[in-house]
Amino acid sequence: MIRCRRGLTIVEALTSCFILGLLTTVIFTVFQLGSRNFRTLVVRQGIQSEARRISALMRRDLLVTSYRTASALDRTCALSTAPLNERDLISMGGLDSWTDASNYDDTRKPLWNRYTVWYATSSDAEESPPPGRPELGQLIRKQVIPTNPAPPVIFPIPMQSPTLGSLTASPGANADVFQILTRNLLHFSVTLDPVDENVMVHIVLRQPGLESATGQKRETETFECHFDIRPENTWPSQ
Repeated sequence: MIRCRRGLTIVEALTSCFILGLLTTVIFTVFQLGSRNFRTLVVRQGIQSEARRISALMRRDLLVTSYRTASALDRTCALSTAPLNERDLISMGGLDSWTDASNYDDTRKPLWNRYTVWYATSSDAEESPPPGRPELGQLIRKQVIPTNPAPPVIFPIPMQSPTLGSLTASPGANADVFQILTRNLLHFSVTLDPVDENVMVHIVLRQPGLESATGQKRETETFECHFDIRPENTWPSQ
């Protein structure tokens, strides 16, 4: 008995190839989409975490100071991101150590001996901005040793005072503490409300997404936060 072995016809072979190619395309698309979403999530969580850390530190500085020691300087940069192009400065009273008893008088009033200064660098800072992101600056916090260290320290500090030192990405000679809090700053504005004695802050961070191995275009993530703080220290009194 002779058995006939029948192979695949051209139509069947082409159909099989088409189905295999279709399944491969679907699987690759799903994988690519999941990978892109994962990269976006990583960047988003990172920039949100950075914003929360900055906000918590600034809230702490503002809560322990006195509104009457605060002064602000409006600084606008010529950037294509207007109106998100503010790079302001705020200075407030501080102490080199809040736990040192010698920094208080007999009535527990603080003997202010530092200026706590927050400011944003422009895109022409000493350190070049990240490649492809010329609109971004740095947010810097530093504590400045006053030129008249013996109490009472003069408040608020004049905005053109040499005591402020360098307003670039370098500490300067009289900086006691110097921190670069972020290099992803797009906007930093500070407004003082003399009626309610509040400090209103607006911070915007921007960071591009992670680039894939295939060189796909980065997706930019932007995160902004607003908060109003009323400094709780009442010394010096009005």
